[in-house]
Amino acid sequence: MYNFLKEKYQIEELSSIKITPLIYRINTNKGKYIVKEVTDDSLNKIYARMELLNIEYFNIPLINSNNLYVNEENDHYYEVLNYYNEENISGFDLKISFFIKAIALMHKSSYVNINASDHYLESTLNFLDEQIKNISEAIESRIEVIERNDYHSPNEWFFLLNYDLFQSSLEEASRFVLEFENKVKESKKLRICLTYQNFSFDHVILKQEKIISTEKIAYNIASYDLYNVISSLNIDNLDITSYVEEYLKINDLLDYEKDYLLAVLYIFPYHRFQNNFDDLKHLIYLKNYLEKVKNINEKIIFSSPSEE
Repeated sequence: MYNFLKEKYQIEELSSIKITPLIYRINTNKGKYIVKEVTDDSLNKIYARMELLNIEYFNIPLINSNNLYVNEENDHYYEVLNYYNEENISGFDLKISFFIKAIALMHKSSYVNINASDHYLESTLNFLDEQIKNISEAIESRIEVIERNDYHSPNEWFFLLNYDLFQSSLEEASRFVLEFENKVKESKKLRICLTYQNFSFDHVILKQEKIISTEKIAYNIASYDLYNVISSLNIDNLDITSYVEEYLKINDLLDYEKDYLLAVLYIFPYHRFQNNFDDLKHLIYLKNYLEKVKNINEKIIFSSPSEE
C-alpha cells in the first residue's frame, strides 16, 4: 500500500487496518506500526529539534533513510510511528499528572526568545481582543433579550444569576491581556517553546510512558499548553490547581506568561444552545469552570511572582 515503507525503512507491509481516514495500523515483517497522513512536511524541523534536545515521552515518527521524519508520496505526506496498544485505564488523575510532567520538561528544554515587536505578539493580542469582544457581544445580546421577556426558563434564570460572573470574567481577561502586552513590551522579548496543543486522555499511553498524536506540536507560549489541558477537563470535583502546581515545580512561568494563561482561561467558551436543558448544562459548566480559574488565579499563579 505504501511504497516508501520498503524503500526508506526496509519494512515489508503484510496487512493493514484502517483506524481513521488518515491513520492505518500496519502489520509488517518487523512488527506493528502506525502510518498517519499529515498536511505537509513542515514537521521535519520540529521533530529534528525534539531529537536534538533529547525530549522524552513523545512518540516521534521514525526517521527514514533520507534522515527525514515525514515522507512524501504522490503529493501526500505520511509519518511512520511505533504502535502502542490502547489502554483501558480509568485513572485520569495519573494520566494528567504524567502529561503535565511531559509538557513541562519539553517547555523547559526548548525555549527561544523572539523580538517583542515581532508580528507574533501583534497577532496574539488581536486574537485575544477579538475573542473577548465576540463573547461580550453575545452575552450582552442575550441579557437584553431576557430582560425584555416576562417569562424566564430555568436556563435563563441561571444566566441572569451568573451574568455578573460572566461579565467580570471578561473584564479580568481584558486586564490580563493588557498586563501581558505591557510586560512583554517592557521586556522587549517574548519567549516561546515547543508546545503540544492537542491534549486528550486517549493520547496518553501511561504504561509505556508515551504521548502520541504529535502532529500539532509547534512553537507557542508555554502557558498555552496549560490552558489547553485545563479547558479540556470537564470533570467534577477535580482539583486543577494541584496539576498547575506540579507544572510550576518543573518549569516556573514568567509573570507575562502567567498573565497570558489567566487571560485565555478567563475567556470562557460561551455557546448558546437551542435546547434549554443543554443550555443549562453548559451554563453550569461555565460557572464551575470560572470558579476553578479564579482558584488558580488566587492560590497558584501569583503566590510567588517570577521575574525574568
